[in-house]
Amino acid sequence: MNKSNLPKILITGPKLKAVSGISTHLVQILSSSIAKEVHFIHFQVGGQGRNETKLQKLYRIVTAPVFFTFFLYKLKPNLVHINSSMDLRSLFRDSFLIFLCKITKQRIIYQVHGGAFPDKFTNGNHALKKLIKYILKNINKLILLSDIAKREYSSFESKLPIVVIPNAIDLSPFAHFSPKMYNNKNINAVYIGRLERNKGIYETIEAVSILIKEDRYKNLRLLIAGSGPDEKLLRRKAHFLKTEENVIFLGPIFGDEKINLWHIADFFIFPTYHQEGIPYSILESLASATPVITTQIGGIPEVIEDGVHGIFINPKDVTGLTVAVSGLINDHDKLVEISQNCRKRAFMFYGIERLESQFRDLYKELIG
Repeated sequence: MNKSNLPKILITGPKLKAVSGISTHLVQILSSSIAKEVHFIHFQVGGQGRNETKLQKLYRIVTAPVFFTFFLYKLKPNLVHINSSMDLRSLFRDSFLIFLCKITKQRIIYQVHGGAFPDKFTNGNHALKKLIKYILKNINKLILLSDIAKREYSSFESKLPIVVIPNAIDLSPFAHFSPKMYNNKNINAVYIGRLERNKGIYETIEAVSILIKEDRYKNLRLLIAGSGPDEKLLRRKAHFLKTEENVIFLGPIFGDEKINLWHIADFFIFPTYHQEGIPYSILESLASATPVITTQIGGIPEVIEDGVHGIFINPKDVTGLTVAVSGLINDHDKLVEISQNCRKRAFMFYGIERLESQFRDLYKELIG
């Protein structure tokens, strides 16, 4: 297809193959049907991962503004779509990108995928408040993932041009799933995510170690899929608590391997206290008819209703997590009911077609 006559959208974000929510979102947008109507140009920001040397990092930081400026002047995009999260490094980077966009009179979409809400993040720091307000006052649209985020941002700065577009997933891999019957002898609790403390994975292993001391929970298995900085420490913890037979580390999984894991999952444990947006793992859990045990962090309460699609617990609450797991295991009828509710919710609200439609309308509005 000749894209020379199509409107151009310069879209920023991390490496497409990176394991992150923003990368997942970028792949969805760039491979969507919208890509037949506009010419997307991906401008990579952020690190290259563990293999990036200090010299490579320095080169990237120094040259990124130069290349971005070149893209703006040479390609003359009709729209710039900046994908970000509420953290200090992103804010400094994005404020400069927005400054360059304003010089070249570009229309800007600023999409925040997660991180602390502005009032909590700034914590009385006036310089940081000014930086965030500069960003928010110099964009054409602010995309947030939830109405919760919209209320928080509106409280921080009034009259913002906010559009709420929740995350979505491709539901086709889950089309053949059906509500779970829970007739297996083994009980499979699944954790899918980054292996770091603020995701609640330490508390999850502790809860399993407590439960398996009782004979009726001896067949409980915790299947951990993912990688991260705490993997070695978590393996040591599982060894120290004598849970190696029940806690199984699978490493990073993708594609059919991940779908197969959702097939055997009885419930999904995700007791995060990281400032989440709307985690893709939560949406996949719903689509696979897998009840969720999680926390009321970020946009999660807009996706999960307590007792309907899963169970809410307090962050860092090992006892509460233990009670939630045992409660689900011991109530077969409730598990089946929640499983049915999960699938209905995913297919009603979180399909990729809805997200494509919202972004198509937004792009048309701003490009004209």
